[in-house]
Amino acid sequence: MTLPQLDLANANGPVATIKTNHGDIEIQLFPDQAPKRLKTSRP
Repeated sequence: MTLPQLDLANANGPVATIKTNHGDIEIQLFPDQAPKRLKTSRP
């Protein structure tokens, strides 16, 4: 089992940015690791 979240320097995929009054927080997202339900569109 590989854990891409442990190697963020080489991680690919979307990044979410949360802007706060103390600065920005960048979060690496891993769509391949997400549950399948999150990949489907909602009505």
